[in-house]
Amino acid sequence: NAMDLLIIFFIIGRKKFPNLEKSNFEPYFQFLPQSFSTLPFTWNADQIDYFDTFDRSDVYQEIDLVEETFKKIKSALEASKLFTKYYELSKSDFLWAFSIIRTRSFSCCALRNYELPQDLRNRNKNYQNLVLGSYKRQILMPYIDMVNHANDDKDVNVDVDLDVDNNWIIFSTRFIKKGEQLFLNYDPF
Repeated sequence: NAMDLLIIFFIIGRKKFPNLEKSNFEPYFQFLPQSFSTLPFTWNADQIDYFDTFDRSDVYQEIDLVEETFKKIKSALEASKLFTKYYELSKSDFLWAFSIIRTRSFSCCALRNYELPQDLRNRNKNYQNLVLGSYKRQILMPYIDMVNHANDDKDVNVDVDLDVDNNWIIFSTRFIKKGEQLFLNYDPF
């Protein structure tokens, strides 16, 4: 699936392999956090027990997903022999890549059925025929994940979506003053 491929991409992209061209994503890899100790699926049972029963169940399901995904990716990489010729997948490298995908990817609507408001379409000729849809896609867009979260819709000033040519775009949802911080609502993600 797409998540597994992204995890493999991040594992390979972070490592230095002989005869492998330098990735265009290398500056992004260097920017990313190097460890994740605040994610519940990295905690021990005593820490997880602080959650209520419903949330605790979600954490244990996530832990099961982590284990299942690790085994699947490790097996696929070993079968390919391309990766294992130079490197054996460690659990810590896998957890880093899995955590990157879990914390930095998000969903976006695919564009199909809903037209942007006229004032937004008037601001940019590329928005003239832009239509929003009702289904979501999981994406990872380097650097957009640096836009901060706002719970309150009055603070949200940007959103991301696909244009009519299936290119990802970031667009303002209201007028943004020079120097104003950008906010996106992460809740749906």
